[in-house]
Amino acid sequence: MPRAWHFLADDGTTIAGTKPEPGGVETFDGLPRAGYCGLHGSIRAIDALRLSRGMMVRRVEITGSVSTSFNKLCGEVRRELWRADATATVHEFSCRVAEIENDQDPRSIAAIETKRKWMRGEATDEELDLAREAAGAGKGALACAAACKGLPCVDAWEPYEGMLSEMLEGLEVRS
Repeated sequence: MPRAWHFLADDGTTIAGTKPEPGGVETFDGLPRAGYCGLHGSIRAIDALRLSRGMMVRRVEITGSVSTSFNKLCGEVRRELWRADATATVHEFSCRVAEIENDQDPRSIAAIETKRKWMRGEATDEELDLAREAAGAGKGALACAAACKGLPCVDAWEPYEGMLSEMLEGLEVRS
């Protein structure tokens, strides 16, 4: 069965406003068309993250009549295999990518370190903002993105799809 990634809003709702039960099965009555109507999921985690409205990640199976597009599956049935809050994982992912792509500018290194402190509650929003601004003043675009309080999905993350998928799979909790 085709597996896909799907993110829920932080309140547990889908883009259609429904609130699926953990481990539940959703159904769509009609002919699914990827990108238009039906129950969607992304083949790759990075694509699901780009489309996310929140950080509640789910691994799902899409079945029934299935339509595909470039990066999506769409079907009549979406069965949740597991779900987890991916907020900390995605923040850490952004830091790892920034470290790999690091320009060695001390401002970039400081921004990444400050982001991790912020994630642990050891730095304030203001300290994170200052670190982000300093990294942005240098060549540290990825460090600047990593230091955001929000979770920007930058194009430079694309080559790290495998790392993101692996990190998210580590969150698996059987529903």
